Amino acid sequence: MASTRRIRILQVLEATTGGTRKHLRLLLTNLDLSRFSVALAYSNGRDPCFANDLREFARRGIELHEAPIVRPIRPGRDLAALWRIFRIVRRGNYDIVHAHSSKAGCLGRIAGWLAGTPAVVYSPHSFAFQENPHSFTGTCYRWIERAAARCHHRLLCVSEGERRIAVESGIEREARTCVIPNAIDASEYASPRDKRRTRRAWNLPEETPVVGVVAQFRRQKGYDCFLGAVPRILRERPETRFLVVGDGSLFPAVKKEIQSLGLESRIALAGYQEDPTAFYHAMDVFVMCSLWEGMPYTVLEAMASGLPIVATDATGTNELVRHGRNGFLAPVGDREAVAGRVVELLRDTPLRERFARESRAISRALPGVRQWIRRYESFYAGLLETDRT
Repeated sequence: MASTRRIRILQVLEATTGGTRKHLRLLLTNLDLSRFSVALAYSNGRDPCFANDLREFARRGIELHEAPIVRPIRPGRDLAALWRIFRIVRRGNYDIVHAHSSKAGCLGRIAGWLAGTPAVVYSPHSFAFQENPHSFTGTCYRWIERAAARCHHRLLCVSEGERRIAVESGIEREARTCVIPNAIDASEYASPRDKRRTRRAWNLPEETPVVGVVAQFRRQKGYDCFLGAVPRILRERPETRFLVVGDGSLFPAVKKEIQSLGLESRIALAGYQEDPTAFYHAMDVFVMCSLWEGMPYTVLEAMASGLPIVATDATGTNELVRHGRNGFLAPVGDREAVAGRVVELLRDTPLRERFARESRAISRALPGVRQWIRRYESFYAGLLETDRT
């Protein structure tokens, strides 16, 4: 390939919310457009705020193609979406198709394979079968992943744990995998924000310990574990308040459960926040009760904000939280263990402060977005220079 020709890449994404949205935004706003010609096939049905990203992408000169991808399995609509993506790929004559998450990952890979694209890449951002790995549905999803793997040349993971799951589940050979961990610009979260203003806005007393969560309201995020831990924390530390940032399909159910537990005055529900930085700085302890993950951006952000962390031992999370150094890891779903570790940190101010310093130190030592982008650019360029069999 002539060095003056830009590499043409099509990104395919349906899950335009949460971490995958942030991942795509960081990728598309930082790739060197003098080397890469980038296009996006997307579904706009999940997050209205994704329209802001689309405007920014358009300003950068990124080609935008809407595709009718839906999250549930709907054979008729899935075939229509596949046909639409296939036509986009064929017309675009792309060098690389990079498909993200389960549904767009499956359809994008098949379309790229059918169109004869030189390199097809898949990033799962956690696998669908991780939700119920031993169920019939989980088994079906695992078999779908194994079948779809024949349509890609590389499996690109966001954590070593995600790669391990792929290999151990028989989805891909390790030799055809690559890991580029998620990254953020830690400096954006390191500068203290006005803690008092945020606390006043959400009726949180200035000197009261605040335990915080930043996560979408989905089953994956383990809100039942978090809500189960709250009464146990309050029994030991009744002055504690809780600040929860996020939105999603389970928001009404979680709000109703909070009301039934009589915790409305203890838990502030801040809803979706486009920029949660100030909320991290209003917290004293960060909690993440995920059942499964790829590598959560919110834990990276909490670390950069200098927060001690109590998290469940989920994939990706356990590569960021160093147990006993910048936080504690609890067994997945164990509300008693989560509560006990939170209480331990609330009781021990020197320990909490030490963990906070370590979170910042670990965060600063991790690759930032600039290094992350360089790894992606090298990965993309390398795909077209090596044997992909």
